[in-house]
This record gives sequence, structure tokens and C-alpha cells, in this order.
Amino acid sequence: MPAFSTEERQLLHDSATDFFADRYGPDRALALARADGFGRAEWADYAALGWLGLMMPEALDGADGGLTEAAILFAAAGRGLAQEPLIPTMVLGAGALARIGGPAQAALLKDVAAGARVLTFMHAEPDAGYARDHVRAVAARTDAGWALSGAKRFALGAQDADALLVSARIGGADGPVGLFVVPADAAGVTLNGAPALDGRRGAAARFDA
Repeated sequence: MPAFSTEERQLLHDSATDFFADRYGPDRALALARADGFGRAEWADYAALGWLGLMMPEALDGADGGLTEAAILFAAAGRGLAQEPLIPTMVLGAGALARIGGPAQAALLKDVAAGARVLTFMHAEPDAGYARDHVRAVAARTDAGWALSGAKRFALGAQDADALLVSARIGGADGPVGLFVVPADAAGVTLNGAPALDGRRGAAARFDA
């Protein structure tokens, strides 16, 4: 059975449509593109409305929705030309953590639902082309945990993220691929922010141990 009834999906559609129609549009998109591309007040409103936890399990303060509910929200956001990193945080970042993360990541996901954390997923590398299995970044075990070295290509929302989900080979170039939660302000992380063609902002990243 779907977590949302037809009536609940209609309510989500109506509330999201009204929200973005009232507060968004071309002028706001252009203004944000000239600034940092991120509406912090709106992000807090997304959390208060329950949208940031829309696809998360109820145990993590989410609504236990799925792709249908996300599509309703994203369609409204798209019509309003919203610039905030909804897909990088909700689908790519929190989605990955919710599926493969453990208890240690539960608090991080609750922070996402509350609007306190922004995530992004960084996998593509500068020389990867379209090969999705191309990973040359390496994570080496240290006394303090892990040290990542390598580079990742431009990812939407990375310049505003609090944490980056980064793929890397464990132990060496031939190791299995792991996924690591890296604080964006950690020592050795360099973010090179830039706008995408449509004005939304993101960044490429370099990791030096």
C-alpha cells in the first residue's frame, strides 16, 4: 500500500503549487543566481512543511513517501524555477544514506529532515567521461578514521552542502568502492564553486588527505 493516499497526494500538490507560485518565479531565480543560489528562509519553510523528510522513513522523522510524492514536489519547484538543492539533498544525498547507511548516520538524516543539514552526492570524476564505475579517489585508513585523496567533478548543491557523500576506493586503486560522509569544512577539502548553465550553483571538489 502507498504511504500517501490519493487525497494526501492532492493536498501535497496543492500546497506545493501554491507555495512556489506565491514566492518564486523568474525574477527571484535571477536574483538568486546573482547571489549564492540558495534561499535559507525558504529551506527552513521546506523543513517546517515536512518536505525535506518526504522520502525518509518515519523512524527518521520522515513521511515515508516515495518517488511519486517527490515528483509532485519537484514539479511544483520546477515550475517556480526554485534554485535550492532539493534533489541533491533529498534524493542523492539522503536517499543514499537512508538505503546503505547505518545507525551512525541516523542523526544526520534527522538533521536533513529538520532543515539543519544540506547534503550532496559526489561521484563523477574529471576524467571519467560517462563511465559510472570509474573511481580513482582513494580512502586510506588512519588512526583517526579515513583520509580521502582525489578529485570529483561539479555537483549541484556542493557549494552549500554541510556534508559531502563521496565515493572512493578503499585502501588503494584496486580496492572496493565505499561511500564516505565528508564534512564540507574538513581540512584538506577544496570546493571550487560555479554556476551551472541554468543558473543553479554547485562545485567541484578536491580532497587532499
